[in-house]
Amino acid sequence: MKHKKTIELYQYWNKLRGSNAAPKRCDLDPHDIPGLLGDLFILERKTPVRYTFRLAGTRMCAAFGQELRQLEFNSMWKDQDRESIESVLHTITEDASTAILGVQGIGVGGHSLPLEILLLPLYQTAGKLNRIVGIFLPLKSAYWVGNQPLIRQKIRSLRLIMPNEHAEFEKEAIRVNAKTSFGQANPRRTAVNLTVIKGGLD
Repeated sequence: MKHKKTIELYQYWNKLRGSNAAPKRCDLDPHDIPGLLGDLFILERKTPVRYTFRLAGTRMCAAFGQELRQLEFNSMWKDQDRESIESVLHTITEDASTAILGVQGIGVGGHSLPLEILLLPLYQTAGKLNRIVGIFLPLKSAYWVGNQPLIRQKIRSLRLIMPNEHAEFEKEAIRVNAKTSFGQANPRRTAVNLTVIKGGLD
């Protein structure tokens, strides 16, 4: 994990889950993580290979130049990357694993941008892991983001963390957090909120 916000979400999720494989969706409180909301998203598992946006942060929607609600997360990837994403999402909701992805985003003007995506499982109904909370973060500033929408993503790195690996991964996150200054809050940045679908808190 390279971005402080990625680490913050992971540590928040890890704290909420306690000794469980994952926290419940209802345990997430936006007031606990106000600085993450613009980049946060939640996916709903429709089938083992279909995952749609329940809600998405305004910064993420702006990066893609469109409202993401009800869009299939899988559709944002092509060819082998799509197969990899479908496999990762299935593993997360079946095995309570988590995933951290290094991604190259390509804008409509041909510009590229390094991104980091974290995917974490959530329980929703009847003890099922059918929600995923994630965060989508650029790893550098780019003047064109928000003006030239992202049209493609390519996976550059992928790491799966299994449930029995969280203790060691938490230690690693703490070490990285102590070293990195990337993603520090900017006090001049205006507040943003999540774009919520009707019934999207279910």
